[in-house]
Amino acid sequence: MSNGRWLPNEVSIRSFHLHETCQLSLFATSRHIPDIEEKCDSSMRLDIRASDRDVERYLDGRISQLPGYVRKSTDLQNEVKTAIIKAVDGMFLLARLNFDSLRGKKVMRNALNRLPTGSDAYRDAYKDAMERIEGQLDDERDLAKPLTTAELQEAIAVEVNESKLDETNFFEISTMISVKIIRLVHYTTQEYFERTRDDWSLDAETFITTICVTYLSFETFNTGFCLTLRDFVKRVQSNKLSTYAAPFWGLHAGKASIPEKALEHALLRFLENQAKVDASWQLVDSHDLLELHVGQGPSLESSYSYYSYSRFSSRGLTGMHITAFFGLETVIQLLLYSGKLEVDSRDSPSERVFSLDFNIINQGQTPLSYAVESGHEKVVKLLLDTGKVEVDSENAQGQTSLYRAAKFGNEKVVKLLLDTGKVEIDTINKLDETPLLGAVRNGHESIVKLLLNTGAVNINQSNYKHRTPISYAAESGFESMVKLFLNTNSVDISFADKYHRTPISYAAQFGSESMVNLLLDTGKIDIGYQDDSGLTSFSYACLQRSGSIMKLLLDAGKVDLNHKDDNGMTPFWLAASAGCEAVVKQILNTNEVDLKCEMDYWVCPENAWWDHEEIVKLLIKKYADIKMDIPPEAEHRIRKEWPGLLETT
Repeated sequence: MSNGRWLPNEVSIRSFHLHETCQLSLFATSRHIPDIEEKCDSSMRLDIRASDRDVERYLDGRISQLPGYVRKSTDLQNEVKTAIIKAVDGMFLLARLNFDSLRGKKVMRNALNRLPTGSDAYRDAYKDAMERIEGQLDDERDLAKPLTTAELQEAIAVEVNESKLDETNFFEISTMISVKIIRLVHYTTQEYFERTRDDWSLDAETFITTICVTYLSFETFNTGFCLTLRDFVKRVQSNKLSTYAAPFWGLHAGKASIPEKALEHALLRFLENQAKVDASWQLVDSHDLLELHVGQGPSLESSYSYYSYSRFSSRGLTGMHITAFFGLETVIQLLLYSGKLEVDSRDSPSERVFSLDFNIINQGQTPLSYAVESGHEKVVKLLLDTGKVEVDSENAQGQTSLYRAAKFGNEKVVKLLLDTGKVEIDTINKLDETPLLGAVRNGHESIVKLLLNTGAVNINQSNYKHRTPISYAAESGFESMVKLFLNTNSVDISFADKYHRTPISYAAQFGSESMVNLLLDTGKIDIGYQDDSGLTSFSYACLQRSGSIMKLLLDAGKVDLNHKDDNGMTPFWLAASAGCEAVVKQILNTNEVDLKCEMDYWVCPENAWWDHEEIVKLLIKKYADIKMDIPPEAEHRIRKEWPGLLETT
C-alpha cells in the first residue's frame, strides 16, 4: 500500500483491527502524510530514502547521456553527481528530474547552480520538465499531451480533416513511453498538475477537442447507431478511442479556445452529420457499462440484456441536442450561425429502436430541455433569445422545461423561464405532477418560494398517488418548506392520499418530532384518522419506536388508546412492543386501557414486548393495582424467563 492512496480510513481501521486481534503483521509504505503518520504512531517505522551511494550509482548509469564535453571530463562528471546528490536530499525521483534537466545544456556549471532544492524542489523540477516538453519539436511535443496505450495510439494517429484512421501513423508503445506520456509516475506529479494545470493547457483543450471530434467523424461511424448488440460490441472493440472521445469531447470543448478555425470545421463536420451524432450518443448512453467492460470481449456482450441494450440505442438527438447537453455556448452560436440544424427539434427513437423498448420515457425533448436539465444557464438564455423555441414544450411524459428545472433544482434557469411569461406554471404531467411537486420532492426550497410567489400554483394539487406537496415535505422533514405552505392559509393539511395517509402520518413514521409539533400546532389535525390498514399517526410512531413523537401525540389528548388496527393491535401493545417504557407508563396511567381486552396478547410468544423486562414489570404492577389475574400462560413464561420477578414487583 503506497502513497497513502491504498489506505483509506475504513481499510486502515480494519487493518489495524486485524493486527490487534489476529497478530497479523502489516507492511505499508507512504509519503509523509499527517493522517497516516498519526494512525501509525505506535508502529515500528523506517524512513526510506535514497542513500548518496544509490543516487551516485544511478547517475553513473546515465552519465553517457550528457553532452560530449561532460563525458570527456571526469571532473565535470563528478561535479554533476555531487550537485545532484546534494540537491535531491534523498528524494530519488528528483535525481531523475534533475538529471533530465541537464541533458542538452551548453553551460553545465550554471545549470548545476540552478538545480531546485528545498520545499519547492518538486514544483520547480516539474516546471522545468514542462518547459522542456514545450520546447520539443512539434511532433514530439504533441506526443506528450493526451491519453494511454491503445486509445492513446489512436488519438496520436488522428489527422485533422481526414476521414479515417491511418494505422501507419501508429507509434510504438516504446516510443510513447520515451516521451513520458503513459502515466504520472509519482503522486507528486499529479499534485503538481492539479495546482498548475491552467499554466500548461492554454491550447491543450482545443487540441484534444479537435482530435476527439475528428475521430468521431471518421467514415467508420457513417452507419450511425448499431442495430444489433454484436455490431455495437464490434464497433467498441475496433475503435478504442471512441469510448473516450464520445462522452468527453464536450467537456474538453467547454474549456477549449473557440473560435479556432480547425476546431470550428471539425465541430461542424461532426455535429451536422446525423449518423455520426447517433453513433456518438449511443456510446455516451452506455458509457458507465463500457467503463467496466470495454476490452473484455465476451464479458462486455454478456453484460447487456436484450432489453437494456435497446435503452442504449439512439434517441434521435441532433448535434444541437448534444451541444445543449454539454452546455457549449460558443458551439451553439456556431450551429445557429450555420443554420443547418433546427433549434427546437425533438428527439425520438426510430421505429426499430422503439419496438425494442416501450419504456423510453424522456423522448420528445428539445435542445432547450437538455440545457435546462443540465443547468446550463447561458445556453438556456441563448436558446430563449433566438425566439425560435417553444418554451413550454412537453416531452413524452408531459414534462415541461419548467418542471425539469424545478425538479433538478436549477433556480437561475427557473427564473429565466418564468421571466419569458410563456410558461404555464402549474401544468400537470402524465404522473399528475406539477413543477411545484417536482421541486418539493427533491428538496429545492428556493424554487418552491419562487413558484409560490407567482400566485399561480394550486398548492393542493395531488399526483397519481393523490399526494400533495405538503405530504412529501412532511415526510422528508422539510420544516421550513411546510411553514411556507402553512403561511399561504390555503393548504389542506389533512388531505389523504390513495392509501388514506395524511401528512402527519408520514411525519410520525419518519421520526420528525419538530414536524409533528408544527402540524399539531395548527389545531386542524385529526390524530385518530386511520389509513387503509387501520393505522393512525400514533401507530406509525410506535412502529418506528419514536418515543418522543408518541408522547407528543399522547399529550395532545386525542389518541384512542383502545383502537385496533387491521392486525388487532392497540396503541398500548404497539408501544409495549417498541419498548418505550415512558410511553407505556403514560398510557397505563390514563386508566383508559381496557386490559381485559388485551389478555390475548400476554400469551402471544411473538410479541416483541417480551424482550423488555421493564415493560413486563409495569404490566405486572398494573394488573396487581386493578386486582386482575395475569393469564396462566403468561405467568408461566414470566416465572421461566425472570425467576422471582412476580414476587418482587
